[in-house]
Amino acid sequence: MQTQNDEPDEQSGEDRPDKRYFKRVAAIYVVLLVGWWIFMWSDGSRVARPWEGPWRAQVVDAETGQPLEGVVVLAWWSKSVSLLAHGGTKYVTSQEVVTGPDGRFEIDSDWLGVSLIPFFTAVYGPSWKVFKPGYGQWQFQGYDEEYRQQTDRYKAQKWLERQREQFEEEGVIIELPRLETPDERRKFHITIPTGVVPLEKMKHLRQALRKK
Repeated sequence: MQTQNDEPDEQSGEDRPDKRYFKRVAAIYVVLLVGWWIFMWSDGSRVARPWEGPWRAQVVDAETGQPLEGVVVLAWWSKSVSLLAHGGTKYVTSQEVVTGPDGRFEIDSDWLGVSLIPFFTAVYGPSWKVFKPGYGQWQFQGYDEEYRQQTDRYKAQKWLERQREQFEEEGVIIELPRLETPDERRKFHITIPTGVVPLEKMKHLRQALRKK
């Protein structure tokens, strides 16, 4: 006869209810994790799997077409954390380069600082800053004619998509417009991604901004 102080008998030959529940939850989690992993690495995913790179370009003066030396190029990637984790955008990795006499640069494929739990994350990028003191906002060569002034928005969008594809293939030409007057230079504002990219990862950009 069992008294109040006696321990209940262990269930023999089968899992306890709480153990069976844990196994079900674990199985569901594994299925979702595998499904998300497949989605991340599928060819159709551009949000979960960012552009692959490497990215190549030559930076030129928009008016003369001459290569620009000393242009700072900063590329960075961020991740969006959601679902069971706390939401928000966090820094993943970045690269900063400076163009030489030929105006060319290359950014390697360096976005793999992604969380080891892909179910909770989506990586975005790269985002870009292209800057040289005395010059304005960068754009792909032909942007004004082929995109901004194009009345057919479908053609304009297709042109922009081709430029982005070429950016990570054979390369593109990027133009920087010269700021001719003090008023133009005063009105042009470039912000640095503080709070996203660590300051020590964008030393050249900060130095160039001080010369502005």
